[in-house]
Amino acid sequence: MNTSYEKLSFYNTFFGGSIDGDNILSTDFYGNKQIIGVTMKKYQDTIDLLNSYYNKLIELGVIEKEKTPEDIAKEQQEMLQTMMLQMKAMQEKLENIQTERNIIIEGEQNEPKSDSKFFDTETQYESKSTKQFESSDRKSKGDVKFSKQSYGSIR
Repeated sequence: MNTSYEKLSFYNTFFGGSIDGDNILSTDFYGNKQIIGVTMKKYQDTIDLLNSYYNKLIELGVIEKEKTPEDIAKEQQEMLQTMMLQMKAMQEKLENIQTERNIIIEGEQNEPKSDSKFFDTETQYESKSTKQFESSDRKSKGDVKFSKQSYGSIR
């Protein structure tokens, strides 16, 4: 099937084209022909061939199929659901820890004070050492006559 198309314009440019089989050819004044395109039938056949190769590569696992917006939305939905389940589990753990802590604190408050000598001596030692440091802080801040001797005795 040979058809030709010619166009003359105001600027006197000439375009001569013809279809030869599946190719579109351009012809100049001297009769030289150049392929400038293909017919829609040839174009569609080529696209179908490329799609079949693409599908085969996906099937073989060489490449991954591009995700559609629906697939992306579905993945995001699944991720949100798993995050919500994890947050729920963490919240339950926190509540369990909180109740255990409250039970321990309530148990300590209900226990009678220990009468052991170790406990009494330990608290006495702590209270003496903290009083000593508190008094030395007051001396260093407020007293102008602070000397090396009093500082040395604290160490």
